[in-house]
Amino acid sequence: MVTKQPLQIFALRLFLSLVLTLLYFVFLMGGSWGLGFTVINLLFLGALVIQRPELLSKPRNLVFLGASIAISLFFSFRAFYLGQWINQGLIIVLNSLLVLNPQGDLSLKDCLTAPIYLFFRSLVEWPENILTIKTYLFHQKTAGFGQKLKLAFSGVVIAIPLLAIFLVLFLNADPLFQHYFNSLLPKDFYLDIELISKIIQLGFVFALFSTGFRQHTGQPATSSWLDQVMQNRREIASACVFIIILTGTFLAVQAQYLFATEELLKQMGVMLSEYTRRGYTELLLVSSISLSLILIITHRAREISQSWIKMVAWVFILEVFLLLLSASRRVYLYQEAHGFTLIRILGILFSIWLTGTLGIFALKLWGRLKEKTLILALLINTIVVVFLMNILNPDYTIAVIRKPNLGYGIDYRYITGLSADGYAGWEEALTAMENKSPCEGEVGAVASRLRQKHTEFQADAKNNWHNFGSWKLSEQNANNYIQDNYKRIMQLTEENLACQSEGPR
Repeated sequence: MVTKQPLQIFALRLFLSLVLTLLYFVFLMGGSWGLGFTVINLLFLGALVIQRPELLSKPRNLVFLGASIAISLFFSFRAFYLGQWINQGLIIVLNSLLVLNPQGDLSLKDCLTAPIYLFFRSLVEWPENILTIKTYLFHQKTAGFGQKLKLAFSGVVIAIPLLAIFLVLFLNADPLFQHYFNSLLPKDFYLDIELISKIIQLGFVFALFSTGFRQHTGQPATSSWLDQVMQNRREIASACVFIIILTGTFLAVQAQYLFATEELLKQMGVMLSEYTRRGYTELLLVSSISLSLILIITHRAREISQSWIKMVAWVFILEVFLLLLSASRRVYLYQEAHGFTLIRILGILFSIWLTGTLGIFALKLWGRLKEKTLILALLINTIVVVFLMNILNPDYTIAVIRKPNLGYGIDYRYITGLSADGYAGWEEALTAMENKSPCEGEVGAVASRLRQKHTEFQADAKNNWHNFGSWKLSEQNANNYIQDNYKRIMQLTEENLACQSEGPR
């Protein structure tokens, strides 16, 4: 909430923030931080003390103030890169504690959460400044309109960076959506990313200074970070509306070919290999971010009185489910063409966990799951996925069931690089290398990896009685295989080395 304050104090806060932002633009924008950072930090602390002289009444604030000034001086004398990052981080913590001025005994939680709270608080500083100006300019009868104005502006401010992240991920995830997006732009359109990033950076710096000069009441740093974010639940839900529109557009575009054949994709100018390789990681990342937003707007669902927030949450949950369905379809197409890799299998397990978590949030929003049992449900979901991972045995699945395919043959280098769980696939790899020319690079790589396995097993065997504590069935079986076939491995190695010593023919 915006605290009521005289117009003069509000104007002074904005003026000081504008001056410091201008100095940031002159001294620090696009360059390394040195004397300019020292000057800006001194001016910020001086202005903060002038506005809030009561800070000097606490001895610990004097310590924070002196330490922040002293450490900032090192920016003018030291060039140690890592040291500057450490100095900057500590100054941010000290200044955040000065701004929030938590009451009572200082805790580690205060130190860790104060910068995070101010960071999120600055994201809504712009719309609240606009609302405050509107309050001074218009009559109080328009207070209801002012709240709606604040909600709209806050949603836009929060949505802008999220929309940028989602759009970049969607463009990288899907070649046809990228083509569709490019078709909407004028032919001579040029987007100056550097200029836009500078404008966003200056806007955030201004909001950060403005937040720093604001009089903060209570102890926001001592409560749960989720509870702090909940204070802006309506604003975040408003931002989710824009994200829902973008996500819905992406789903609508790709729905035309989600189950398309290879021939149809070729007609659209997209190769099946490109379609299957791209997008899976990006869609999982989008789903994870979306799940975090859903967690925020559904936290303590019984307290949600606005029906529109519930509707936003339900639509968002449905869209994320469709995104996970799209990601699963891509995995199916990928493994049909290229087999499995460890990253893909772990991604599948993660998507299963996301789907289960999504269902838990849906039950919670529906009122079928109590707040007290939420953590238990999430824990059970995690336990199920971990059990599934162990039963699936990823390395065995890759080496034996769905071997990785490079398009021109099986990737035996990858298979022999797996753990002992995948030893059942080593025989096929060794036989395939024996049937190839010993001069090929893959032959030497596979033989080298199998020799490395032998070295590792021999080293483990020297641990004597420690072997009992580190014994694994798969490693025992893999060791037996390596011992039984070590002569074949060495013969393959010698032939490859002899070929290399002869040089190219």
